[in-house]
Amino acid sequence: LHYHAFAAMPLVTLAFLAHVRGEDWMSFNDGALDRLVRMTFAGLCEPERFDELAGVAQEQPPRGCAGWLQLYGLLSGRPEDFAAFETPSGDRWLGGNVFLLATALTPPRP
Repeated sequence: LHYHAFAAMPLVTLAFLAHVRGEDWMSFNDGALDRLVRMTFAGLCEPERFDELAGVAQEQPPRGCAGWLQLYGLLSGRPEDFAAFETPSGDRWLGGNVFLLATALTPPRP
């Protein structure tokens, strides 16, 4: 689970940056990124699911290291899907507050 969450973090961030440039990384490989994030999110909510799938206890990511979920919520257009999961607005591996990043990069709507 820790590996999945750590791997999803840069992928989601890069997909968000690509989205700002008009690229659609979400549709690559029949929505592989969406599948990764959905499975990882399910595991963050119920870690025992990954334990069962692997057959052994999995390393849990540190609590509060899923700020990338907020970027994904914005990217997917479904931020409410992730509202129940308590995540910080900042993530040390992403350089701080991801909402500031999103706000700075997202053009204003007409």
